[in-house]
Amino acid sequence: KYLHWQHPIILGRVSRIATAAMASIPTIDFSPFMVDEGCMVGDSPTTGQRKVAGQINCAMSAHGFLYVDHLGIEEAEIVAAFDAGRALFERQSCDKSSALALWTPQTNMGYVPLMGEHANPTRSPDLHEAFVIKSRRCFENDFRGTPAGFEETTSIFWDKAEKAARRFQIACALALDLPASDLDFFARTTPRFNMASLKYNYYPPCDFEAGSTDGESGSASIRIGEHSDFGLLTFLFLNGPTHRAVGALLLS
Repeated sequence: KYLHWQHPIILGRVSRIATAAMASIPTIDFSPFMVDEGCMVGDSPTTGQRKVAGQINCAMSAHGFLYVDHLGIEEAEIVAAFDAGRALFERQSCDKSSALALWTPQTNMGYVPLMGEHANPTRSPDLHEAFVIKSRRCFENDFRGTPAGFEETTSIFWDKAEKAARRFQIACALALDLPASDLDFFARTTPRFNMASLKYNYYPPCDFEAGSTDGESGSASIRIGEHSDFGLLTFLFLNGPTHRAVGALLLS
């Protein structure tokens, strides 16, 4: 399973990168930006914040991806978010389709059934399910049919991810060497986070077919089709021991 928080720079916890050039993606300790000091309170950046901004600049210039630690989301909160998703997706498909609010392109919220999405429109539908949540301050998410505690758990996770994203925006501005008066440049352009989404992606077991589901065919269904994320930030969390054990994610 993948938990995908996107705000309209790719950022995440990724277990394996497909190309040798991606093998040395750095891990960045983001904690200097998670405390209220330096440029987070309108003062000059601290030494630690400048160091992190430099690391972000190098990682984005060389790779376009990076691992991040200390985003302000506790391990227990990540586990709880995945447990909530597991409780939702492990139900029978017919129960989910009838009980949950179904996703539509107009709302970009709700449950996406298996093969209900085309990340790459040139392929057959994707072999995954999903559930999409948007900001409760901007939209009325329909949580009908979700497991007990699902709304509360995802709301807690949303708030932590949004806080991290707002601070990462400032870190990116510093990495781009914007003047001190413009370190809130990205934050000013996205005050409401109404284009952000929290998306659960669930990949149920499926048959392996050589030349087809392995991605060799350019038109057959795979787990999720080739695509580029829109927007500014993507935080990607993986399910497994320490959330880094899933081994087939391909990034380029």
